[in-house]
Amino acid sequence: MKKKLSMLCLLAGASVYSQIGIGTSSPKATLHIEPSSITNPTGQDGILIPRMNKFPNSAVAKGQLIYMFNNTNTTILDGLYIWNGVLWDYLVRAPYIITQDDSLYNAQGEGFSLGSTNSNSEQSVLFSSIVPLNRDGFSLSTNKLRIGKKGSYYISFSSGLKTTSPAPTRATFYFQLKRNGSTVISTSSSIPVERISGSNIVMADIVSLSAGDEITVTVTKPSEASTSNITYSGFGNNALTLTYLHE
Repeated sequence: MKKKLSMLCLLAGASVYSQIGIGTSSPKATLHIEPSSITNPTGQDGILIPRMNKFPNSAVAKGQLIYMFNNTNTTILDGLYIWNGVLWDYLVRAPYIITQDDSLYNAQGEGFSLGSTNSNSEQSVLFSSIVPLNRDGFSLSTNKLRIGKKGSYYISFSSGLKTTSPAPTRATFYFQLKRNGSTVISTSSSIPVERISGSNIVMADIVSLSAGDEITVTVTKPSEASTSNITYSGFGNNALTLTYLHE
């Protein structure tokens, strides 16, 4: 009896490490699962990930995997999601096969004019088309991009200015990207003192948007007496790109 009790105490105090094999007697990993047949598997072969129609919101472990389906929010697609410690990232979107990035929304156009009659006046940057893979309620009207779904977006804008007349001094321009009329991103650019010259600008930031918000871009040339008779115009393509990040 004493020997048996001593053996039980010894086992209770020891750590036991093992590999688990399902369908195999020689597991090659911590968990090794073999199908009933490699060439002719049945519907019972495979791993069934926990399925749910609502994300767990408490006691979630980083790396936890679930299969989401029939969520009441139509922007959340069926598929595998993993908790990254901050939010749920989707791994596979079903039933879609993604051949292009469907999180991009791009508005394009050309031109805006600035000259002696436009000094210190705010001009609209022109957009004539929108190129999303999936419109999701996005639309473009009178140079305003209307947002189709709520979320955080990485927004970038690029454009250019030029003059074909010699300018005696450097001319400065201010670009503003606005959400419902309020500036959320801004930058400045200038055209140097040269006979024929131009300048390109790029600005970008992460912005939270709601469905129905309107995005516009404007450009302003402050009043500068020495350049008041010089004509400036758009140069190249106006490109406004939104990349959907998460809700």
